[in-house]
Amino acid sequence: CFSIDAVTGAISTTRILDREEQSNYSLLITAADHGHPPLSSTALLHVTLSDENDNSPTFARKSYRSSISEGLPAGSEILHLIAWDPDEGPNGAVTFSLEEENSGNFYVDGSTGVIRLTKPLDRETRSQHVFRAVATDGCSQGPRSTVATVTIQVEDINDNPPVCINKPMLVSVSSVTTRPSQTIVTVTAQDPDQGDNGTVVFSLAEEDEMFQIDESGAVRLKAPLSNEVYGTKLLRIRAADLGRPSLTSSCLLLIQLNGEEPMLQFTEELYEVTMPENSKT
Repeated sequence: CFSIDAVTGAISTTRILDREEQSNYSLLITAADHGHPPLSSTALLHVTLSDENDNSPTFARKSYRSSISEGLPAGSEILHLIAWDPDEGPNGAVTFSLEEENSGNFYVDGSTGVIRLTKPLDRETRSQHVFRAVATDGCSQGPRSTVATVTIQVEDINDNPPVCINKPMLVSVSSVTTRPSQTIVTVTAQDPDQGDNGTVVFSLAEEDEMFQIDESGAVRLKAPLSNEVYGTKLLRIRAADLGRPSLTSSCLLLIQLNGEEPMLQFTEELYEVTMPENSKT
């Protein structure tokens, strides 16, 4: 690594030195005269390399990926960024930050690299978040940085009950045209959750002597309708998802028996209620 001018004693390097490979050298230097016999003496030279900021921080991974459940509370730890810099002092001190994280859902502890939630996530609003993590050293003149990609996948929980479409539903049946095997109406409901959490099955809230419903929401007569039966039948239909625990809602079905579709109206034009403030839900 070093050479010495035999006449002047000037010591120089023979190649570029890297402090991160070796930071200290000990050179034994001999000075000899040309007498007969020659006489000599030695000196020990210690060389210490000072650091310069020639290394960028290095992440433990080029990209980070984490899957978390929606609904986790604010402050929950998502993942831990790790990066190091072999330089010395401030040149090797790493600080973390986030880029392209525009949702405001995440923040990173600049010194530890721990990414946490600022608020609960909703998979139905956004199922994946992709942004960049930046590791920057502490050099005061020309700091160096490295970037890693962070992907957060939001996993579904059963946080949405089914919502009935066309509530209430109106339909007419006739003893002349409607048969027991015939589907008179199909109840539908929406559930934005995934998999079983978003799969909806239907049933009657109370058993009915005239009508039945299958899990798909198809409503049928149990037996032929008598032509002497009139009026309006109200069915309360239970819509339940297959999540654990299951979430449910009710659908209303008005069936006009042997007549025209009913005119739906409120029993009162104005409803009034008095309740104290700060009442519990």
